[in-house]
Amino acid sequence: MDGYERRTTIKRKLIEKAAFELLNIGGIKALRIKDVADRAGTSPVSIYNYYGSKEKLIYEVMRSFYEQQTAKLRSLVTNDEPFIDQLNDFFLQKPKDTNLLRKDIMEEILEVNHELNTLVKEYQQQTIPVFLEWIDKGRKQGYVKEGTSNETILYSYMMMSQAMENLYKQIADRPDVEQIFQQVKYMFFYGFIKETK
Repeated sequence: MDGYERRTTIKRKLIEKAAFELLNIGGIKALRIKDVADRAGTSPVSIYNYYGSKEKLIYEVMRSFYEQQTAKLRSLVTNDEPFIDQLNDFFLQKPKDTNLLRKDIMEEILEVNHELNTLVKEYQQQTIPVFLEWIDKGRKQGYVKEGTSNETILYSYMMMSQAMENLYKQIADRPDVEQIFQQVKYMFFYGFIKETK
């Protein structure tokens, strides 16, 4: 990669990061190319040169988001960290600077940009097997209760995800929303984790 390509890659990452942050604040309707340019330290013309349209920018932002989430999940399987530490760090904790997209914003984006629905389905097809590999890692390390199948854990996880979405709609404005989410996740995961001494 030469200097020009490197600068272009860096600039695109800054633009996509700025667009992601602004999307997460106000959704599609509040996302303006001028605001993205100001936040990324570039010009609206540069953004249109790279992406062609606001819709294409949003698509690229979401594609990058899903790639990052998939890579994080894969790293849980491939690195040497103990399963139980990963469970605490990756799933039970939700740091303030997390790069997650608000559920209501996600729904708005998918409703407006139907091309992204295909992207979401592809992401789900990629991540489910990786999630189950991670569970198998926990099983091999002795943390998953004997007799609990991957299928059961996956169903439970999907139910929890849906319940978390519904819960968020009810308590999004509460000051203790993060604490509640952590407690619910803790109860879910330790429903199938062995007690350790």
